Amino acid sequence: MTEADKPISLTEQEINAIKAIARTDDGALLHRYLRRVLETVFEMQSDGALREQNGRRSLARDLMRHMAEGIDERRAHSDDPILSRPSGGVTVARPRGAGRRITADIAVPGYAARDQ
Repeated sequence: MTEADKPISLTEQEINAIKAIARTDDGALLHRYLRRVLETVFEMQSDGALREQNGRRSLARDLMRHMAEGIDERRAHSDDPILSRPSGGVTVARPRGAGRRITADIAVPGYAARDQ
């Protein structure tokens, strides 16, 4: 019996199906959703919240692991990011300064000039 003649196990068929889904545009969206589930910070308001969230995260992690090969085959280059973001700079701070010119002739509330 050659390698090609061996029957494929059910688990292997399921993993191949998950990889095939990952190669599609919908698979990329599913992968993005699973990543959000995996990285979500949650509030524990009930006693069972940790177990419930751990189950969701475990499923997301397992599916993402099976999808990885399909996602990699889908990308044009191996250096391309899985999640693409708009290019360009992002402002992370407010503009510095008072936003107006302060001169010696302008009274500033709360500031008293020193006597010279």
